[in-house]
Amino acid sequence: MRHRSRSGARFVLVAALVLVFTSSVDASRPPYVPGRSISWLELGDSYSSGEGIPDAAAPCARSKLAYAPAAANLLREQRGWTIEPEYFVACTGDTSGALFNPQTTSDDPQRPSQFEWASQAGFPAGGRADIVSYSFGGNDIGFAELIKSCIDFPTSWGDLGSGSFVGRRCPTQLDSTPFEQRMRERIDNLQQTLEDLYNATLGYLVAEGGVLVVVGYPRLFAPSTSWGAWRGGRCAGVTAADADTLGRLSEYLDRVTRNAVAEVDPSGTRVMYLSRLELYDQGALGSHSLCGGQTEWLNRITVGAYDPDFRGERSFHPNAPGHAATAEALANRLDEWFAPIPPPAPDTVVDLPTTTVAAATTVAPITSGQKYEIGDEFSADCIVAWPTAPIYTTGGIQLTMSCAGVPHQFLFVVVFYPDPNLPITPSTGTVRVHGQIVDIAESAYGYRELVVEADSVDLS
Repeated sequence: MRHRSRSGARFVLVAALVLVFTSSVDASRPPYVPGRSISWLELGDSYSSGEGIPDAAAPCARSKLAYAPAAANLLREQRGWTIEPEYFVACTGDTSGALFNPQTTSDDPQRPSQFEWASQAGFPAGGRADIVSYSFGGNDIGFAELIKSCIDFPTSWGDLGSGSFVGRRCPTQLDSTPFEQRMRERIDNLQQTLEDLYNATLGYLVAEGGVLVVVGYPRLFAPSTSWGAWRGGRCAGVTAADADTLGRLSEYLDRVTRNAVAEVDPSGTRVMYLSRLELYDQGALGSHSLCGGQTEWLNRITVGAYDPDFRGERSFHPNAPGHAATAEALANRLDEWFAPIPPPAPDTVVDLPTTTVAAATTVAPITSGQKYEIGDEFSADCIVAWPTAPIYTTGGIQLTMSCAGVPHQFLFVVVFYPDPNLPITPSTGTVRVHGQIVDIAESAYGYRELVVEADSVDLS
């Protein structure tokens, strides 16, 4: 599992000394625990509420596995922080205006503002929080409707079974203007809206010494140049050209959001920006966006076998592993943010050391659990997938299984266990499988399977 790193200790450059260091866990101090309770106001749109996680339901699609409540739990459980009170009122479909103003939606003609929801939950009038976190902006520029215009969502089981869902091209124009140009104009106009929102949040909601955390949006599709030729120029029903256009718009939105943060907080002491575009992209290692080669941290089309309610809103939103990765990154950043800054070393000239001395103390990394990467520990309740049966070899047994908690992007889990005498059949029922993820298999049709080498299969 990859761990988000902590920046190294601060250094003073003296005379001609050049100190080279890498970003890693700061081993110069023990874990930091604030000496008081930290309050947290968790706001935002569908990318903050948990839309995309199976337990998130209408009208607001909130899930405790969403990145903000998940990060709070990591800081409690692994750092010993006291986070209280905590208000989680993010809501799918909300624009930036929903923070302080009621919204009119198809579900509710007079939906309260998120500030009012927080007040109903106990957030005091005139109160402020140590941490205020959110993602806003995607709905302001109409991104949800944009995706729907690029893809044919099946509206029934019949459509899904007949193969009528084949995808379509994004519109060539919006409001008589070339599509990409119009979207860039919307993003340009968003910057002032975001600046006003950040200033209002700092002015009314963030406590002295606290932080506003702005969380960005990921790229939905990995660049098409990284796709295999077998994909036929499509990913999740989207053509390569459209996927790359949407990718450029995601990059532009990320840049404009950064600019808004910098305008509001040029010193970098009040607002933290967490770029999910950077988090999901892993450079030469691939991408966690769709068709990026790594475990996908986003849902594809969700209407189908995994979503009998046909809740299409879950499509193209971060899944549980995507929120877990964001939570881990956020928890690490907050741990660093609230830690006291050590005083700078005296400006003295010293000889460069010829050896590296290990630090006496280390800070254990914050980890969020399984993200289903090669090398990760695997532990889940599984059943032999119908209509398959165990395959026996001289060296062990191979099982095609369905396992609880595994992201829906994986059709099955292929389990190898080094005991051909394991008394398991398709009718055995639920068993506990523990081991390590050793590979991710993908067919020419895009079906993916986890490959697990098990060290135990508990039949009890």
